[in-house]
Amino acid sequence: MEKENRNNLNQQTQINCSLLRLSAGFKATVRDKGKLCTMLGYLIVIWILWSYRELIRELLGIGTLLGALLELAFPAIAVLGVIGLLRLFGGSLGCQQVHENLERAGFVNSAGEYPQLIVEYQDKDNPNVTITEL
Repeated sequence: MEKENRNNLNQQTQINCSLLRLSAGFKATVRDKGKLCTMLGYLIVIWILWSYRELIRELLGIGTLLGALLELAFPAIAVLGVIGLLRLFGGSLGCQQVHENLERAGFVNSAGEYPQLIVEYQDKDNPNVTITEL
C-alpha cells in the first residue's frame, strides 16, 4: 500500500510541476519581449497555414480523407505547440540535470520526493546571484 501511495504522490507532484512550469512559461512570455515575439510569430504562422489550408492541400495533392484528418488534427497541433513553447519558456535547460544531481545527493522533502527545478533566473538587484525555484 505504501508503494502505491508513493507512486500516486509522485504522479501528483509531476502534474503540479508541469502546471507550475506552464505558469512560469506564461509569466516569462509576458515579461520577455523576445519570447512574446516568438509566441506571436508561431500563432501567426499557424493562422496563415489555417487560412490557406485548401491551397496547401491542392498543392500537395492530399486526398479528401487525409485532408479531413489533417483539418481535424490541426487545432490540436496548434494547441500542443503553444503548450510546448510555454513549457520550454517556463523551464531551464538544465532542469533534468539539476533533478538528477539533487537525487544523487539525497536531497528530499518530507514525503521522500526529489525536488524538480521549476525556474531559474538572475536576481534583479545582484546579477551574480541566480535564484532557483524548486
